[in-house]
Formats: sequence, structure tokens, C-alpha cells
Amino acid sequence: MSHHIRRPLLSLFAACVLTGSVSVQAALTKNTFCIFDPVGNNGDVLALMKDYKTEALSWGVDLELKTFMDESVIVDELKAGQCDAAAFTGIKTRAFNRFTSTVEAVGALPDYTTLRTTLQTLMSPKAAKLMHNGPYEVAGIMPAGAIYAFVRDRDWDSLNKIQGKKIIVMEGDEVSQQLVRQVGGTPVSGNTTNFAGKFNNGSVDVTFAPAVAYEPLEMYKGLEPGGGVVDHIFIQLTFQMVIRHDRFPEDFGQKSRQMALTSFDRAFAFIGKATDKIDDKYWVEPNPAEVDDYRQIMREARLALRDQSIYDGRMLKLMRKVRCKYDPVQAECSEKLE
Repeated sequence: MSHHIRRPLLSLFAACVLTGSVSVQAALTKNTFCIFDPVGNNGDVLALMKDYKTEALSWGVDLELKTFMDESVIVDELKAGQCDAAAFTGIKTRAFNRFTSTVEAVGALPDYTTLRTTLQTLMSPKAAKLMHNGPYEVAGIMPAGAIYAFVRDRDWDSLNKIQGKKIIVMEGDEVSQQLVRQVGGTPVSGNTTNFAGKFNNGSVDVTFAPAVAYEPLEMYKGLEPGGGVVDHIFIQLTFQMVIRHDRFPEDFGQKSRQMALTSFDRAFAFIGKATDKIDDKYWVEPNPAEVDDYRQIMREARLALRDQSIYDGRMLKLMRKVRCKYDPVQAECSEKLE
């Protein structure tokens, strides 16, 4: 499954972490905050993050904001110490915290109720230890919307019908590569700047994207005349902030996570409005048997990726417990394989 992030998603995260009052600090820690924005310095993400910069002043931190058009570059810069903090999608967080990046495990959070519960657990002070990994700390996780399958032919609504079809896979995403091959599809490399174009012009048959990409990226063009959006959540996309914690005040990370926690309602409201913009005629309801197939294949994939040390077993266990809290009759609740 592909992970997609464009300016609307980044704007969502930035807008949802803006709150609170500012007090003047006598001494400020100066840090560089690297932000992914495919538009670069002319994007509105930077403008929104300036408000986050203002909020950080009340915590004793003066952030220098730097935008990048390539998430991979930010990963390298953070590792090299050129960035003190960075904001990018959960898949890129894997290089710094496998535990939190696993929240995007395929099929692990089937709805927004389980997502909210999981993120509330992660952002609480009790989970602070798990936010740390070596010199890095995850200082916030925000929901960015469910990932759906966009198909150019609505008849390709089942897994056995997409065998041999061309499916976008994000560059460097080994998880998507494995899953596409598992269902018999043909992976086609793409990135956050060209996946929608490839879908719209027919270069690929299937792409996975969040609802917030539908309108700004004009994905309805690829859905005409007979395409559809399979109404099944494959992945919950998140946007995560990672900091080098020794370069920040001790309580900076928890304050930032608390800010994210209090912003969930606005984030989900934004996602809901974006989802409502998808024309009803495009939604394709999978039949119950097909949903069971989805669940089984994705569960097998999670277990395999856990055994390959791509997914973190602790997070998978937490998400299974959350799923079983709301749907205790599922077989997985007694089998406890995750």
C-alpha cells in the first residue's frame, strides 16, 4: 500500500498544532526545524509552521524553519544533525522510531475510532518512553486520513481482479512492493509529486491515496468514466514530528505531543470534509467476503513484516487490543498472533 503526502496533508498537520498563548523567554534554545513541502518555500506549509514556531517560543525554543521538497533529503539531514527537528510522514519515521511508524501498518486500524484511541494512547505521558529511540524522540503524531484504493475501472473492486494491473508504489517503500506482489499486481514506481498524474493519465491502473488528495490533485479525472474508490481503509496515514531530544528542553517533546492530542478533533473534522468531497457515485462497497479476504491478506502481511523487523511487534499488539476492544468477536482476539 502506498503512502502519499502532499501539501494538503502537511497543511492539516500544521494547522492542527497551532494553539495556545506565548510568553516571552529570557533565554531561548535555537533549533532548525526541517519541514517537507513539495512546493518548497512558496508553499503555505511554511506560513502555517511559523505559527508553530511562535508557540514553541513559549516553551523556550526558537525554531528556524527550513522547507524541503523531498522527504528523503530531510531524513538524511536529520541523521546528519543538520536538522534538530523534522516533520514528515509515518513511513519516513521508520528510520528513527519503528514503534511509532508501525501505526501505519497495513490494515491495523480499520476505522477512525481505533485510530483515535491508538493515538491518544501514544500521546499520553505514560507512553513517553516509547517515543524515544537513541537520540531521537517523536514529538507529535497527527492523523492525516485513511488510504483508499482508487481504481480506473470500478469492476476491479476485488483482489483477484487486480492481478497483473499496474499499481503505484512509492519509491523506497518495501512494504508496498511486497503487498502489491502478494496480490499479483505489477508495481510501478512513483513519488508524492507524480502519483496522481500517473493515475489520471492512465499510466497506472490503481493507486492508493487519502481522501484529502482527491480534490486538490484532481483525482476525479482518473476516475472517469468508469472508475471508483473502494470504500475500505487499507492504511491510516499519519504525519509525525521527530526531534533530536538532547537539543531541546526536557519537556519539549511531551508539550508538543499534548498539543497534538488536543488537536485531534480538528484533524478529523478536516479529514471528514475532504472525504465528503468525493462524489457518492465513485464509492464502491466491497462485499463482506471480499472484506474478509482483505483482512486475512493484510494480517498475514503484518505478521511477515513483523518477523522481518519492519513492523514493531509491540505496536501491532497494542493495535490488536484496540481492535478487540471495539470488535471482540473477531477470531484474532482469541488467537492473539499479533
